[in-house]
Amino acid sequence: MKKENLKKCKNIDIKFYPLLLLIILLTIITGCGKEKFTENLFTKTVKKNNFVVAELPEDEKTIFLAVSTHYQISLYKFKNSETCLKKFKLKKKEYKTKKSNIKDKKIYFYVENDNVYTLIYRENNYYIEVETPKNYKKDVIKLLKKMDLEL
Repeated sequence: MKKENLKKCKNIDIKFYPLLLLIILLTIITGCGKEKFTENLFTKTVKKNNFVVAELPEDEKTIFLAVSTHYQISLYKFKNSETCLKKFKLKKKEYKTKKSNIKDKKIYFYVENDNVYTLIYRENNYYIEVETPKNYKKDVIKLLKKMDLEL
């Protein structure tokens, strides 16, 4: 290969480095590979972790109840995100009224009282509620993170 052609190849490669870095950065920022949360992801994940799941359809929502030997997780799928947000705000107000030890984040909150850990999470039209003995707190968080929930 001639020196001139070799130089052109090197220059072309160098020109594409910023573009390549931009593509990698955008992939990381947008969460490429992150699975969108759905009831199917919820069901699949909890079943892999030895939960039994029951689906309870109602008029305005469907409830997915996942039960293990130590605790249960309730997933509510509302017909719209506004109804879900109302439920979330109402539950948060309920805990604040009880003067609970509430740790408030934007899309979830949790409460630790006595020996009970409660976590309420909301994403779009999905609402998750978990109440468990404190010694299973780490298990709950680990399981929810497997569903790509931001905790």
